[in-house]
Amino acid sequence: MLIKNQSATLQGLQATPIEVEVDGVRGKPGLIFIGLAEKAVEEAKERIINSLALAGVRLPAKKLLVNLAPADLKKTGSTLELAMALSLWELTLGEKKIAATDIFFGELSLDGRLRSVRGALPLVHFARDHGYRRAFVPAANAREVKIVAGIEIYALETLGELIDFFTGKKSLSPLAVARYLPSLKHTKTDFADIIGQKVAKRCLEIAAAGGHNLLLSGVPGAGKSLLASSLPSILPPLTREEALEISTIYSVCGMLGPEGLIRVRPCRAPHHTISAIGLAGGGHNLLPGEISLAHRGILFLDELGEFRRDALEILRQPLETGVITISRASGHVVYPAQVTLIAATNPCPCGYLGSKKHPCTCSEGEIARYQRKLSGPILDRLDMQIFVPEVEVEELAGMTPPAESSAQVRERVIRARQRQEQRWQSLGILTNHQLTSQQIRSQLQLSSGAQKLLSQALKRWQLSARSYFKLIKVARTIADLETREVVTIEENHIAEALTYRQTATSR
Repeated sequence: MLIKNQSATLQGLQATPIEVEVDGVRGKPGLIFIGLAEKAVEEAKERIINSLALAGVRLPAKKLLVNLAPADLKKTGSTLELAMALSLWELTLGEKKIAATDIFFGELSLDGRLRSVRGALPLVHFARDHGYRRAFVPAANAREVKIVAGIEIYALETLGELIDFFTGKKSLSPLAVARYLPSLKHTKTDFADIIGQKVAKRCLEIAAAGGHNLLLSGVPGAGKSLLASSLPSILPPLTREEALEISTIYSVCGMLGPEGLIRVRPCRAPHHTISAIGLAGGGHNLLPGEISLAHRGILFLDELGEFRRDALEILRQPLETGVITISRASGHVVYPAQVTLIAATNPCPCGYLGSKKHPCTCSEGEIARYQRKLSGPILDRLDMQIFVPEVEVEELAGMTPPAESSAQVRERVIRARQRQEQRWQSLGILTNHQLTSQQIRSQLQLSSGAQKLLSQALKRWQLSARSYFKLIKVARTIADLETREVVTIEENHIAEALTYRQTATSR
């Protein structure tokens, strides 16, 4: 009697349906897996046999074949174990109990309990989108999958519990669909706590509002890291769709917390010793890297000049396209990487180039070698580049008016984001940073004064075409931050955007 049941495996964020076929044939008794199963899948044999025995199922003394179709696809991970165990149970029973519209994901332990699996959220999404009526998952994955509507989801503790359900000995209720409630990031640093640095805080506001990349170059102790750490406090809350995107990535990595769903924008700050694979993703299982873990949030690279050159160069494509493609001998995956990059660096080895208080002790050659660590193509992908000076004595002494709080700045950021979302809804993008050059030419309007000023800057500074369009996008965000709705980009918007293309060497 041939038994068939359904499951799936993941490669990247994409699920592939796997049909589990089981049959008993003549030959030496034993359990044999075929269908290009990797070692981790092969090692499931003893767990399956022991779990079935604890559930009161004694396998027949036959040669039992478990085929995982399609045969030409390598089967990885532990998500197939529950489907294999149930197929062997049905074969032993000699009766089909499971419907073709049921799908199973789960890893078994030796005592018959179900362990959580990586990627439960994208797997259940796949099941819903492909017409399955019921999905069965480990109870440990319940929190992350109950946000999915349109399919009945059952969370189980043990294999025996599921067998009792199919034999009518026990009733189970599907999970109630959870309501999404966004949350705001709470940080130790508020904008009101940062002394001075009005220009830098304005740039952070623009970066948060439009998703723009920012380079903070400045002397040691000027507050670059402090500024970057306060940025999460002004970020807008996640939408439901954004939360699902981010949670899917973290689910694949097995990094979802006890809440089961990411509700605040991620803020990743890898150390400068990170490898290219750690930053971009890859490895044996082709898992996401830091740039994908920061999707829809912040990727903060402190001491940018100390990062490995190959690690930084690998950021070129994702910073431009919002996705990162990983190709290895073991497969090919594409991960989302729509991040706001905030980078901080010193302008020279001693750090005091451009300082008004400390003389720079570096030679021209040392400065040139240090700055060459950051290639032109990488710098060209940073929308704003500013110099962060030392805080003035008057500001430290509290002789200046108090700064705005993060809550006040966040209100403007949220309003600007809402304007962008409404404006670009038909294009399927959320922020001005995502606009392509073609969309900028067809969708954005510049006044005659703005066009003239931009042309003059293009000739004077010999800007690249990429920098030209980035200036327009930053100017559009500056216009969106105004209290009133602004249709046309004006000269003052371009003028402000131009002031944010200064580096330490221009001082």
